[in-house]
Amino acid sequence: MPGLDPSIVKHFLPLDTEKFPPKRQQLRRQRASLLLRIKEEVFKQINADFLEVCNYSKWVANIVPVEKKDGRVRVCVDYRDLNKASPKDNFPMPHINVLVDNTARHAQFSFMDGFSGYNQIRMVDVSTPFWLTIPNNDISNDPSHDLSRIQKTARQSKKSLFILKLAKLSK
Repeated sequence: MPGLDPSIVKHFLPLDTEKFPPKRQQLRRQRASLLLRIKEEVFKQINADFLEVCNYSKWVANIVPVEKKDGRVRVCVDYRDLNKASPKDNFPMPHINVLVDNTARHAQFSFMDGFSGYNQIRMVDVSTPFWLTIPNNDISNDPSHDLSRIQKTARQSKKSLFILKLAKLSK
């Protein structure tokens, strides 16, 4: 998987499993017309090393397919149970009106593409067993979609890169 070098930064997902024991969501039924498109999208991400396949897990989350205007399917994951078990960050998300005000005064705005690789951060091996299910009991590991903590990891990686650059400059 492309992205930041794992020797510089890795994402760790601490969970309060005493208060929130691992939960396996019951598999949701999907429309037959969506099943093939969901599998195509998931296997495309597996082939790109964005997802990893596994057979056993303590946490299982359902896929929530969202149909795009062009007929393709965006594969989202219902990580509400996992987010409840993870501690809250000290970096709260700004309100939408603040985000709009801050971006409105600029001529260009860039959206990060999670599939392209430049914002992908590997997880520590201990933190990877958080799973999603796809129809017909195929299970895939998705270590990159915990959105509630990704900002903190991104800040830590920027700080680490800055410290490495300072160390190189001081030599």
